[in-house]
Amino acid sequence: MPDYIYIDRQQPLDLAYSVLDKAPYLAVDTESSGYYTYYSELCLIQISTDSQHFIIDTLAKLELQRLAHIFAGQNIPKIFHAAASDMGEFRRQYGWSFANVFDTHMAARYLRHEACSLLALVQRYVGVELEKKEQKSNWMKRPLTKSQLDYAHLDTVYLYQIMQQMKEELERAGVMEEFQAEMDWMCEGGDDELEIEKPDNPNAWMRVNGAIRLSASARGRFAAVYALREERAKKENIAAFRLMTNRNLFRLVEELPETTDELHDFGLHPVFLRRDGSRVIESLREAKPIQQLPFDERQWDPPEVEERFRKLKEWRQKIVSRRDLEPALILSNRILKEIARKQPISVDDLGALHLMSDWKLHNYGPEVIKVAGGVRQ
Repeated sequence: MPDYIYIDRQQPLDLAYSVLDKAPYLAVDTESSGYYTYYSELCLIQISTDSQHFIIDTLAKLELQRLAHIFAGQNIPKIFHAAASDMGEFRRQYGWSFANVFDTHMAARYLRHEACSLLALVQRYVGVELEKKEQKSNWMKRPLTKSQLDYAHLDTVYLYQIMQQMKEELERAGVMEEFQAEMDWMCEGGDDELEIEKPDNPNAWMRVNGAIRLSASARGRFAAVYALREERAKKENIAAFRLMTNRNLFRLVEELPETTDELHDFGLHPVFLRRDGSRVIESLREAKPIQQLPFDERQWDPPEVEERFRKLKEWRQKIVSRRDLEPALILSNRILKEIARKQPISVDDLGALHLMSDWKLHNYGPEVIKVAGGVRQ
């Protein structure tokens, strides 16, 4: 394993900047707290160059603005695996922008690989088998173990080798221009479903698989306890599923424990049990039945919108069959639904919605208008 430098002080970071500024490429990855906390926090930035490897501890409150400038520059390629996730963290926490990005995960999808994980790509292109035992590690804890740091480091070591081979394959497959347009679109923030602040949705419980199929009385109990769990998760900054899993929540609203002592059988986090146990019991006892499901416009649309959405998916399936690409690489369901809602009547109208890359607008736009456009009533 190549040596790496762990940075948690400003002076070594300033020295690292002198390397990063002149590097021919930067292979980049991050580790965040999202598996443990309600509000995800960036914990590490791993960067590999042609000569050195760095792990930057972002919890050490270092000055990172110079790195932001490097990431936003066009002159140095930045290589990610699953770039949307990492770039989303940078945007949400720091407001950073990006240019000249290559995403090995996206490239693997365009190359029709059955397995697109970093583990699979390193095995395929480099012949190395990575260990993923720290995949669900708690990156907020300090000090970090050597095993954690080794794991984080290896996520960037092989990205350049993989990218070089993938570029040749993308050219041979005739999709490099399309792929590059998608990378540019991603850098512009296109198709970014991450919001800086997500507004509270009182009907979020309905999105839990199976919740709306409960009886009216069980739905009322489920919604009430779900709200308590969300409230406590935000206050304590603990991932909601760690306070109580959805599976145990379903059990809870059906088995109806009557005392806080009985709640021990439902896997409640000690903090949730101690601070909200009596409120959970009260909610189970007093929650009003939900006879009619509340309307959520983010889930249901008028019949005419659903019909346009259906036609757009049929059109997309023809493209999928012809090109042998996964549907989301043509246009995702989210984008098709937005087109169905807005019903653009020209390619210019469609472009003004900022839903796709220039390549897709040019190649798919006219057909999309024929399917979903027309004069609005």
